[in-house]
Amino acid sequence: MGSGDHEIAELAEPVGRLVARAGHHLLTGGADGVMRAVARAFVGVPDRRGLSIGIVRADGSDHLGDGRPPRAYRSRGPNPYVELPIFTHLPHSGSLGKDALSRNHINVLTSNVLVVLPGGAGTASELELAVEYGRRAILFLADQRLGGATSAEIARRHGSRVAVATNEGDVERMLRAVADGS
Repeated sequence: MGSGDHEIAELAEPVGRLVARAGHHLLTGGADGVMRAVARAFVGVPDRRGLSIGIVRADGSDHLGDGRPPRAYRSRGPNPYVELPIFTHLPHSGSLGKDALSRNHINVLTSNVLVVLPGGAGTASELELAVEYGRRAILFLADQRLGGATSAEIARRHGSRVAVATNEGDVERMLRAVADGS
């Protein structure tokens, strides 16, 4: 999970490669920014076993109207590195990321573990949903921020419910622990 506006490739690409090498599927919001960078790195790993999956949100809400055909549906993605796009009718994101019409619920509930990279209000809402739903979350911000907060501030707020990784090795160890069931 991460910014839809900025790639933050120095963090996103190593995560994409780690997930691919571990043999897992990668699930993102399927759009640009971090989602594009992590998926690009993921699909670039030769002989990987997992798929790049994108939970794609709707562009606007015209299609939610009265239900009479034809519905005017437009999607917000997927980026070219998504191999399995799942198109949703859900238009909300950003500050509305916890709203019932946000795909963030699907992203969080479908993932075995969330790796949360720098981002804004939408990414912060995914971390909040992970905590609320009791999902595992790894926060990997390095010296960046999530919704204006540092890793230390987020860790104080959420305690042991959010693991904080300070480097690629931490992320790799934490992903391995999840895969091993610990």
